[in-house]
Amino acid sequence: MSDVVHARWMRRRVRHVGVTVLLAGLAGGCGRVEQVEVNASAPPTSVAPPTLPALGPTTSFQGAVTALDGEAGEMVVAVQIVWAPVLKAEVHERRVLVDGSTRWDPSVGGLAEVFIGDEVQVDALDIADGPWRALKVRLLDID
Repeated sequence: MSDVVHARWMRRRVRHVGVTVLLAGLAGGCGRVEQVEVNASAPPTSVAPPTLPALGPTTSFQGAVTALDGEAGEMVVAVQIVWAPVLKAEVHERRVLVDGSTRWDPSVGGLAEVFIGDEVQVDALDIADGPWRALKVRLLDID
């Protein structure tokens, strides 16, 4: 074996040993130092999950704003497309309630920045016998 081939072989060998030692040190460092005590004599106490109010189904729809009432926090949307739960073209109007829990598209600060004729996409809850409660409103730039 020539000196050049022998030197390459030795460098590779040393590199492999170094990597192996490094990995072994890292794996050893990941182990737990303190003891863990497990007690299985008593079952854990069960905590009842919080009850949520019964809400209607959620939906996502898109259309143009036809009316605004800033004091009541309502807008009327002329729906053109219902995205969820089932995609369908359905022309009708929906009253949408906007409150403090409504999330807005980052470019919109609130109902005061929405104008009649603006195209919006609304994720909302269907409240029985009332307006749709907006969860999220996005202002769309449609030309």
